[in-house]
Amino acid sequence: MAVKVESDNKSVHLSISYVPSSEAKGFIEDSSFATAFFGPLGSGKTTAGVIKTWLYSQAWPGARIAVIRDTYPNLIDTTQKTFFEWLPEGPAGTYVRSTRTFYLRTSDSTKPAEIIFRAMDQKDDVSNVLSLDLASAWIDEPQGGLNLNSNNLTKEPGIDHDVVLMLQARLGRQKGYRPMLWLTGNP
Repeated sequence: MAVKVESDNKSVHLSISYVPSSEAKGFIEDSSFATAFFGPLGSGKTTAGVIKTWLYSQAWPGARIAVIRDTYPNLIDTTQKTFFEWLPEGPAGTYVRSTRTFYLRTSDSTKPAEIIFRAMDQKDDVSNVLSLDLASAWIDEPQGGLNLNSNNLTKEPGIDHDVVLMLQARLGRQKGYRPMLWLTGNP
């Protein structure tokens, strides 16, 4: 796995060298409306989500894709960190921090994909996502509920099931794009 950036006086070229596991490959290549890749820590789930986002963007230039995580710290510390390791600012596109939107270069230089990063613990993010016309969405670590591995049965954060159902209704609202939802997380 590697990202290689080459530049000359005229352009910047991004080359992604990624060899997925057979499970990740199956997830990445699955074109069903809803797909998921759940597995143990270190199995490359988030990376597979990034690669699926990139491939969708290349196939559907100009797509508006929501990338969703349960909390803002988790979004920044994990999902975005992995995203920008694979698709770095500059060579892969332009990140506008004030709107948490990444304009990802695509195969059509006039139509960057609009990657919208949102956290479901932020009230404004929830209402914003539920009012967008989206092509597709990726939810990283959607699971939640009781932590049965803990002695005190704590409740783990997650994304509310009703929010996921409402999000699904927003997919495909961006006209001319294939609606898809992909999820990655721990079992």
